Amino acid sequence: MAEASAENGPVRESPLRTSTLLEQLKRDLPESRVSLGWLFDYARIRSPETLILILAIIGVVPGIATPIGILLVLFAMALVFEYELRALPAFVATRGISSSRLISAIERTMPYLKWSETFVRRQDMALAAALRPFATAAILLLSCTLLVPLPFANVLPALAIGFIAFASLEADGLLLSFSLATAALSFAVSAATIWATLGVAGSLWD
Repeated sequence: MAEASAENGPVRESPLRTSTLLEQLKRDLPESRVSLGWLFDYARIRSPETLILILAIIGVVPGIATPIGILLVLFAMALVFEYELRALPAFVATRGISSSRLISAIERTMPYLKWSETFVRRQDMALAAALRPFATAAILLLSCTLLVPLPFANVLPALAIGFIAFASLEADGLLLSFSLATAALSFAVSAATIWATLGVAGSLWD
């Protein structure tokens, strides 16, 4: 809904709900297959958090976590160092997923998003802005764990990244605080899993 100031002043559009952004994406997807380069260009003109959320949803899908992790690492580094990422490496941009699989992933996520939005009040926006650098750093660390080639190691980090992106899009400081706590838990679990795997691998070489 647009908000207009008095005396015919400038009009400011209220931010769209996350579920609305994803519904728009569903309508705009190519019919058969969507490349990561297409998604990058599509989401870049909207907001960084939109792209991160879309990638996190895809990152849960088996078999594509590594290119998604690379893309999230590149994008998070661009945000951390405050430079614009204008293009993707060709080997990442050309990777893709069938539109039907992405639509299916979005549709499975949608009920949870809409349920969550009923509790979001878009409050503590100053806190959300203050936590944004920490959120970006958390996304970078979690994205690195997506590159670990272990079965189902992508699920928890991808969900945590999506939670951070959702909280950022909704500009709710309290929710973003909670999402960062969830990210810390996810990173701890991933680190413990990697450590245990290395320990098992080391014992096999002894």
